[in-house]
Amino acid sequence: MVRDGRTVEIPAERVVPGDLVLLETGDRVPADAVLIESHGLYVDESLLTGESVPVEKQTESGGRKSTNANEKNSQVYMGTIVTSGRGKAVVCSTGMMTEMGKIADMIQNIETEQTPLQKRLDSLGKYIAYGCLAICAIVTITGILRGEKLFTMFLSGISLAVAAVPEGLPAIVTISLALGVQRMYKRNALIRKLPAVETLGCASVICSDKTGTLTENKMTVRKIYTNGGFVEVKGSALSSEGEFISAKRKIDPKSSDSLRLSLEIGVLCNNASMVRLKEKRPLEKITSLIPRTEKWELSGDPTEAALLVVGAKGGCLQEALNESYIRIDELPFDSDRKCMSVICENDKGEVFVFTKGAADVIIEKCSKLYTSKGIADLNEAGVKRVLKANDGMANEALRVLGVAFKRLIRKITGIVMWKRTLCLQD
Repeated sequence: MVRDGRTVEIPAERVVPGDLVLLETGDRVPADAVLIESHGLYVDESLLTGESVPVEKQTESGGRKSTNANEKNSQVYMGTIVTSGRGKAVVCSTGMMTEMGKIADMIQNIETEQTPLQKRLDSLGKYIAYGCLAICAIVTITGILRGEKLFTMFLSGISLAVAAVPEGLPAIVTISLALGVQRMYKRNALIRKLPAVETLGCASVICSDKTGTLTENKMTVRKIYTNGGFVEVKGSALSSEGEFISAKRKIDPKSSDSLRLSLEIGVLCNNASMVRLKEKRPLEKITSLIPRTEKWELSGDPTEAALLVVGAKGGCLQEALNESYIRIDELPFDSDRKCMSVICENDKGEVFVFTKGAADVIIEKCSKLYTSKGIADLNEAGVKRVLKANDGMANEALRVLGVAFKRLIRKITGIVMWKRTLCLQD
C-alpha cells in the first residue's frame, strides 16, 4: 500500500477508502477497489461469483458502466485472490459496504422458513389442541349434568387433556429424520441440519451452473498422454506424493524421457509458485523417526499450480529446476494465441523455448514428435493420434493442455513467433 508517497504494509482492517493498494501474485484483495494500473492482472473471484476461471482485470477505458459485480472488469473485490500479474487500485469500499459485506449482511438478515413437515406438524398440533379442548369440555359438562362433583369433573377433564397430548410425536419425527441422515450418509451425502433431509427428499433434480460451484476449485492433473499411451496420476491436489500408473503398473517418471520432459516443461513454463512450509518441531529428536508428508503452499493460477504439484510428484521440483534453468524472456498467455511461451537457458548454456496451451493450437505449431524412440517427423497419423487422445480426455470433462519445446541454436534476447517449428510431447 502507498501512503504519503511511501510503500508500507498495514493490517487489512486499517484500510480506508482512498488508499492506494499495490496488488501482486498471491495477494488477497483487502477491500473493494478501482484499478488505475493493470499489467496482466488475473483475479480468482470464485469466492464471490462461483466462477472457477480467473478473471482478467483491466483499467476502465470508457463505454457502458455496469453495476453488476460479475461484469466489472475494472474493479477488484475484497476476499478475492490475485493469481497472476500486478496492478494498482484505489480503495472505494471497506467492511460491510463491500460486495462481500453485502452478501454477509443478506445472509444475516435471512428469515428462517419452516419446512413443509414443520408446517404440517404445527397444523396437526392445532387440530389436536382444539379437539382436546372440545372433548374435555364435553366430558366435564356431561359429568356435571349427571350430578358429579364440579371439582372431580374438572380434574378428569384436565387429566384427559394431558393424556391426549402426543408427547412422543417430536421424538418420533426426530428419530425418522436421523435415520434419513444415516441413509444419506451411506450414499455420500453429508447432512448438517435435520430439516434438510425432508427438503432434499422432496427434490428430484438439482440444477447447478457449472462444476466450479460443486468442487473445491483445486485443479489436479489426473492423466498424461505420452509415448502413445496414457499415464494416470494418483494423489491429492496439495500433496507432493503420488504414483504414476501406466498399463495398471506403477512406473518411475524419471525412467521415461518423454514423461520427465513433459513434467519439466509444465514446471518451467509456469508463473505459479510452490513453497515448502516449514514446520515447528520442538521435539525433533523424538519425531524424526515418525514418517511425515511435506506440506506446500500454492499461489497463482489453479491450472499452473496443478502442473507444479504433478511435477513435484514426479521429482521435478520447481526450486530445483529454477537453479538449473534461467528464464530469459516470456510471452504470456492470451486468448488469441491460446498458449504461453518462455525462453530458458540451462546450466550447460543450452537455450530452449518451452510452450504450453490448448492441444489443438500447440500441434499446429509443431513439426516434430518426441517419442520413446527419439524425435520423429509429425505426420498426419501422428496428428490424428494426438487429437484423438485430446478429444477422449475432453469427453471425460478434463481440462486438456499440450506442451512443446524447441532447442535454439543461438541465444536470443526476445520472444519471436515460431510456426510449425516446435517439438510436441507425445
